[in-house]
Amino acid sequence: MKQGIALCFLNMGADQDLRTIENFEEAYRSRWEDFKVLKKGNRKILCMHLGGVLIECLLKSLIVKKYKIKKEKKKQSLWFNDTAFNELVSIDNPTTPIYRGKKTAENPGHKLHKALDQLQELSNNMSYIEQKLKEIANPYPRDCDCSFIDLRYLDEEEVTDTEFDAWFEDFSDCIRWLNKHKSNIREVQ
Repeated sequence: MKQGIALCFLNMGADQDLRTIENFEEAYRSRWEDFKVLKKGNRKILCMHLGGVLIECLLKSLIVKKYKIKKEKKKQSLWFNDTAFNELVSIDNPTTPIYRGKKTAENPGHKLHKALDQLQELSNNMSYIEQKLKEIANPYPRDCDCSFIDLRYLDEEEVTDTEFDAWFEDFSDCIRWLNKHKSNIREVQ
């Protein structure tokens, strides 16, 4: 009943800017299938782009699970669990500072290190993965400040097989490492 009351408040306009959080775990699984098709077709640039998205989805799914995130404030990257959400809908016309004060976690966007920072349980073992994660977050060209998201605009010929192979090794190491260590992450009570 409590959630029904909260939804009633939400529908009455107490906060129309909150939406249900995406299912990052399912997105990760689905993008993994896409990645395998692209890899098989030797689509290097799209693999590098989608590889970053894969790791982003995996990290976000771990954050959502750890903090029991259920809602997101549109356009502000603020994430809320049920407790914070219920508190927010009980406030008449909450302001941005109130939202910020009630947030459970922040959506790291495409910033892989920002996501990893919210998973402190991994920090003891993180030195192994940090440089590899940087290479995935900014894969090509190596000397510019381009995100994996920006790769969708590059031509396939702009990356050599050698560069792709080095990236793929880092990517594979990251995926293995994250899957191996994700069991260290404990839900916040």
